[in-house]
Amino acid sequence: MRTLLILAILVATPVGAAAQDIYRWVDENGIVHYSDQPREADAEAVEIDVPPGISDPTRNYFGPNAGTQDDAEPVSLGAAPTVDSADYYRGAEIQSPQPQQVLWNIVTRLPVDVVVTPALKASDRVQFLLDGQPIGEPIGGTSTIVQPVYRGQHTIAAAIVSPNGEIVFQGPAVEFFVQQSSRAR
Repeated sequence: MRTLLILAILVATPVGAAAQDIYRWVDENGIVHYSDQPREADAEAVEIDVPPGISDPTRNYFGPNAGTQDDAEPVSLGAAPTVDSADYYRGAEIQSPQPQQVLWNIVTRLPVDVVVTPALKASDRVQFLLDGQPIGEPIGGTSTIVQPVYRGQHTIAAAIVSPNGEIVFQGPAVEFFVQQSSRAR
């Protein structure tokens, strides 16, 4: 998105526009960043021409008040709008176990699969909830083994957790049953 923004500015630049320095660097995760101020020691200056209609590169061009001069936190010309995780997810559906499924002799180990819609963001994690309580640590995937799960009636649900530990989305719980065979004496 950042690259598209920079390319759009370059393509739309008329002759005679003022020059503006933009800095580019790659962070430790391999993500390319652009800004009007260098953030890393290895940032390289990239000169672009700013069209005459854009005089304030720190003006907020994104968000609910786009195009207005308000007290909102400014976004630099090189920054892309971020998607809040709370507004991003539409589903976290448990696929396994199935609703009302009876599981026999699972030896306290419950395989769980969830489908997250849209796909789980790399920075977010899935927290599984057994009978409404978090079990284990949040994971960066959509399949796990939940344990211990003993015989009886249970529910399992999946919640999406942001990098700061906040639950931003929770899917519906699925009810299932665990049965254990016994030997007759």
